[in-house]
Amino acid sequence: MVDKLMAKQRLIEHRIELLERSKTHYLEGKSARSASKLINAKLRITGRPDEVKDFVRELPTHFHVLQVSQPYKNRNSQYVRVYAEVTKKS
Repeated sequence: MVDKLMAKQRLIEHRIELLERSKTHYLEGKSARSASKLINAKLRITGRPDEVKDFVRELPTHFHVLQVSQPYKNRNSQYVRVYAEVTKKS
């Protein structure tokens, strides 16, 4: 049990280190490749089906849309959610 917790802690620390390193490269402008990775975003859009549809329709005016999922219905709610992957327009 202790080994699993230690392994999980090491994994978390490793991910934090990678994020910090990417952020440093982005801020210093050392790596265009790292910078482009940070500009990509994964969005979860939640709302009524008509609102979500309208919002997704507007995404291409502000971002390059890489992918949009199908709508998923939220439990015990009238709302749906859609997942989108976008990148910043230059």
